[in-house]
Amino acid sequence: MKMEVHIVSREVIKPSSPEVQHKKPYKLSRLDQLTPTTYSTVIFFYRMHDVNSDDTTRTKLDRCKKSLTETLNIFYPLSGRVRGNRFIDSFNEGVPYIEAQVNCRLSDFLKHSEIESLNRFLPRQPFTKEAMEAPPLALQLTVFACGGMALAGAASHKIVDGATSKALFSTWAAISRGDFNDIKHPDFEQASLFFPPRDSIPQSHLSLMETLWFTEGNYITRRFVFNAKAIATFKAMAIAGKPGVKTSRIQALTCFIWKSFIAASRAASDSPKPSILVEAVDLRSRTKPPMSHDSTGNAFWWATAFVNPMGPKTELPELVETLNAATALYETDYTQTLQGEDGFETMSEYCNQLEELFSLEKPDILAFTCWSYLGFTETNFGWGEPFWVALMGKVGPAFRNLTVLIETRDGRGIEAWITLDEKRMAILERDPEFLAFASPNPSCLFTALIEVHITSKELIKPSSPAIQQKKPYKLSLLDQLTPNTYSPVILFYPMMNDGNITAKTRIDSLKKSLSETLNLYYPFSGRVKDNLFIDCFNAGVPFLEAQVSCRLSDYLKHHEFESLLNHFLPCQPFTKEDMSAPITAFQVSVFSCGGISLGCSVSHKLVDGATGKAFVSTWASKSRGEHSEVIQPDFDEASLFFPPRNPLPQNHVSLMETLWFTEGNYVTRRFVFNHKAIAMLRAKARGGRPDTKPSRTETLSCFIWKCSMAASKAISGSPKLSILVETVNLRTRTKPPMSDASAGDNFWWAAAMAHPTDANTELHELVNQLNEATALYDSDYTRTMQGEQGFETMSNFCSQLEGLFSLEKPDIFAFTSWCYLGFTTTNFGWGEPIWVGLMGKVGPAFRNLTVLIETKDGTGIEAWVTLDEDRMAILERDPEFLAFASPNP
Repeated sequence: MKMEVHIVSREVIKPSSPEVQHKKPYKLSRLDQLTPTTYSTVIFFYRMHDVNSDDTTRTKLDRCKKSLTETLNIFYPLSGRVRGNRFIDSFNEGVPYIEAQVNCRLSDFLKHSEIESLNRFLPRQPFTKEAMEAPPLALQLTVFACGGMALAGAASHKIVDGATSKALFSTWAAISRGDFNDIKHPDFEQASLFFPPRDSIPQSHLSLMETLWFTEGNYITRRFVFNAKAIATFKAMAIAGKPGVKTSRIQALTCFIWKSFIAASRAASDSPKPSILVEAVDLRSRTKPPMSHDSTGNAFWWATAFVNPMGPKTELPELVETLNAATALYETDYTQTLQGEDGFETMSEYCNQLEELFSLEKPDILAFTCWSYLGFTETNFGWGEPFWVALMGKVGPAFRNLTVLIETRDGRGIEAWITLDEKRMAILERDPEFLAFASPNPSCLFTALIEVHITSKELIKPSSPAIQQKKPYKLSLLDQLTPNTYSPVILFYPMMNDGNITAKTRIDSLKKSLSETLNLYYPFSGRVKDNLFIDCFNAGVPFLEAQVSCRLSDYLKHHEFESLLNHFLPCQPFTKEDMSAPITAFQVSVFSCGGISLGCSVSHKLVDGATGKAFVSTWASKSRGEHSEVIQPDFDEASLFFPPRNPLPQNHVSLMETLWFTEGNYVTRRFVFNHKAIAMLRAKARGGRPDTKPSRTETLSCFIWKCSMAASKAISGSPKLSILVETVNLRTRTKPPMSDASAGDNFWWAAAMAHPTDANTELHELVNQLNEATALYDSDYTRTMQGEQGFETMSNFCSQLEGLFSLEKPDIFAFTSWCYLGFTTTNFGWGEPIWVGLMGKVGPAFRNLTVLIETKDGTGIEAWVTLDEDRMAILERDPEFLAFASPNP
């Protein structure tokens, strides 16, 4: 069936406040004046609303319109009209607003999507020459037959750059969902103060800028996606043979596309032409003094790099060097010469230089702008984030070569929306070097179809009323020192062939047995108070039910399913949580085939791996009716062995938070080591000494540590002190030994240190250091941690780490092993799980962590590695690492 988009209504949305009419005119800046009037566009695609939600499509549309009128009270120039290329007034003119319907489901559109069809969702054609008086903003909301929605905006580049556009949509979304703290407060005066307008801009300058943007031709737009591995490869290629040179993901990708464009241009032309790359540079942070991030308008100018395609500087490292030099100019006093009344002279010189180049050699021009990390992919109007952000279909007939870069939904890759003339695009689309890294318009259909709808939320409480009379659970010192953050585990169970066991039967059994389990594990149902104890045992455990729009088998086949794992968890993993957050939360998600997942989020304030497994084992035993296998927890022992402190020194709490959390862009990847790889690594770890027997987990921890150190060295340029901290279960090491059923955080950290410049960074030497660190806990040292005097030992440990952090700011890599805890054999009465997953993206301030868990057959080990994005990109292409690790098989 042919897709048809029907316009249902057209109206003009105006600011809701009558005071806006009396605002003084918005003065254009000189940068605004030099920028042509043309629409840049963005389209947000949203899934169907939750099945149990009252937020119908009509409600959404009405909420969008109402919140838009309120948004225009703040961003009132976008409701006005440009006058004489000098100012904007008539703020009550309003914003054209279109509602439309599509005769197909969103999934059907994505199955057959062509880039050109995207324009049907736009209120204006992108990048076409427009009259100066055209509305600065136009919007269209298009509803699919399934209830999914496309929200599209066309913003005039006469006053809106990428940052201004994002501020607008962020504010509109915040007002729509009622989060008024997230509203941006734009500064409409700063740009014209830093870059004062001219009463009369020379026509030669305006014509030159139009030449930079527009040239008659048959231009087409294509979408190419570059994944994390491809981008990491560019970065490596870009600095090859250039020690000390650094480049960003964006610069490396920009120059790779430029290199491919030069090759296409050479193939398309009878004679090679000079090539100019112009890249938009945000001036807000580069002016003297820096402008506000909320400054609106076109607060950017062009960095210009020039190469002769017959010269020697068209390889990727040289192109990156050329672009670096061009952008570095804006980190100097040059930016200051652009400012103020005298800045017009600097801009005139720039225009004259370009004009001279154009008149002599008519070079190829390729423009780049980056929208990555502006946050478009997180734009939430109250019904979740968009699963895809698209830009445009076919541009106007006189547009120029342009590439817009925007991050993929998972933040790992980058989409390049490339506009070229038809001839060069045809060459680019069949360039084998380009296609070795670029995926042409890959489908985002699977991600779109994976919809996890929360169908119910409730609190499960202990079934026995006697629980309310239990004395408060006293935290141990180890509990107190551990941050309040959720560690996750997800158990996946296939559909049962027994017709009597339905998904509902399973869920009812889980809820009933959970309520009974909380009679034993009552602190799990309480809340932490003052980092001293847990009470309010009747507060309950959040229990969510969800429906998944695909079969379990289809989900597990998908090669990027890691990015979707958090949909099956009730709480985001490893995020700083408030002390009063629930200790545990659970989510049961039912797949369309009848298979289910059980997602568990347990607070590390009370629950370590052994405690978590004891709880889940007991819950499973009660669910299947085998009460003899119930584990009776001991809730007194931990605080007797490790008495709490009141008050606990804040510097110790802060240090432990530093060990767990540091701001950064962290990503998690799953690597599997089979038994052969582990055996080979253990042989290397022996270092030629047959009497040593390093364990499987020790060997893997040190191998990943070794490779992480190499990645860190490659990034920083200078080697850094590296610390491995590994959790050590203290239950069997105390004097006397604690019970295996002792609940709480009964672990501490073994710390091993290495410097990449030292000779002791071979695998067997790292294993030796880790052995020495863990062997400390098999000595009398553990006894010194116990009792009231143990606080001094803990304080000494903290002081030593604090000293290291203050001197060298070392890299820290944490490891914990869940191997042999038995998660892979957890049977609630319908068999063991077919797979145990951990997590998708961690919180924005988490640290480097690796969790080891055995494979289903017990012969291999899965390593769930969380690293910052740059180190992970290097690790994922490290040939030594990949010789043993299989990425997400």
